[in-house]
Amino acid sequence: MSETKYCHYTSIENASNILSSDCFFLSKFNSMNDLTEADLHNDEKDRVFSLSFCHSEAVNIPLYYLYGGIDGKGCRIQFSQAKLNELKNNCEIYYVNKKQHLLKQVVNPSNYDIIYDWIYYVSSDGSCNYHNQECSKYKNFNDALNDLKKNDLHYFLKSRIWKFEKEYRIIVKFHTDIIYPRIALKFNLKNKESGLSVMCGPEISQQELSDFKEEMHDYGIANVDKISDKKISMKLVERNKRLYQK
Repeated sequence: MSETKYCHYTSIENASNILSSDCFFLSKFNSMNDLTEADLHNDEKDRVFSLSFCHSEAVNIPLYYLYGGIDGKGCRIQFSQAKLNELKNNCEIYYVNKKQHLLKQVVNPSNYDIIYDWIYYVSSDGSCNYHNQECSKYKNFNDALNDLKKNDLHYFLKSRIWKFEKEYRIIVKFHTDIIYPRIALKFNLKNKESGLSVMCGPEISQQELSDFKEEMHDYGIANVDKISDKKISMKLVERNKRLYQK
């Protein structure tokens, strides 16, 4: 049985920043696209940062548009379980400014906790899916929230409608409010054991792909490609073009 890979969907620009710096960048909960999560954690919005991965070998087309940009030109960074373990257990943490420049290393581990888990996808009636397993543990969504809070697992609670994301999440929780908008986890992403590959979105042009491959080659990354045109062929629909142009 082949090892399950972990994927991070993002824009081409962010992928360049990640792969050139050997850093994953974490956002605060109030900057997430799921506003329900922002509301759930509003009291801790300045001290909790999140990083998400999809744990699936299959290409997840909607995630290109949700996290790579509505133009469909984002990319998927994929790597091994061993590399994910290194990220969780052997990384350096930095404060980051809005331009994603590393500012200062967080050297005191007593200032924060790193926690990680699969997402609990819970519906309004309490039915739950956790790591692809179904259970009926909760009475409703709020019951799940109160139960998971006991062990700081409420950071891994989402509505069941997001189940298609198959999300694994890393949380960095600081013990005091942080003024910086983002933080970074820095580690050796590009060694031979990482199983690193980059798959660009369905709407990237051949010229854009060629330019991106050249840039990745400069960083020592050879496994870069695009979703095969034989598998999918898409374009941005007119209503999304208008939104994107705005």
